[in-house]
Amino acid sequence: MKLDTKDLYGDVIGLTGVIGSGKSTVADTLLDYGVPVIKADDLARIVISPEYINYHNILSLLKSKIEIPSGVSFIFNNKIDRSRLSSIIFSDENFRIQLNTIIHPEVQKLFFITKKRISKELKQIVYDIPLLFEGQLQSSFKKIAVVYCDEQVAIERAATRMNISREEVKKRLLCQISIEEKKKAADYLIDNNGSIEDLNKNIQLFIKWLKMQE
Repeated sequence: MKLDTKDLYGDVIGLTGVIGSGKSTVADTLLDYGVPVIKADDLARIVISPEYINYHNILSLLKSKIEIPSGVSFIFNNKIDRSRLSSIIFSDENFRIQLNTIIHPEVQKLFFITKKRISKELKQIVYDIPLLFEGQLQSSFKKIAVVYCDEQVAIERAATRMNISREEVKKRLLCQISIEEKKKAADYLIDNNGSIEDLNKNIQLFIKWLKMQE
């Protein structure tokens, strides 16, 4: 089943940002407020789990069609190691591109099924998708909201949260379009340069804007 991205996302608000900008915190808070949010990371996690219906097909494709960097493996006991997979994604662009061609169609199928179920509530759906711009999907969404903070703030937060070095965070940020570029292309900005209390107030303002989009 090939899905047209405009048909898939055309009535959806895309939520994105960069590592450390606070996108996941915003998505979780929106869920707490009862806003329908679908998370791309959650869908991807399902797709590469052994319980997923097409898992064995995906595993076979990964083994046969992807050029794995020399000396690196992300498959143990015939299962995909998600943490090792993530580390390779941020260190090898060719691997990342090849992986996306296999994983993304499955994620889109799951999104379609989940959206169809949620749409019965007749509420504005938000899709938390980290690589919205990188996937060149900006024209497919109804509107795009970007969780924004200064790059240095994002670096400090990500290094602390993920327990990795600032240099590693910078390396991963280089794999993404800059937060300033995303800011320019946003229909709505959720500022996250301040405290968690400030962010909560900004999220509530965003929810009011969301209701205007229904």
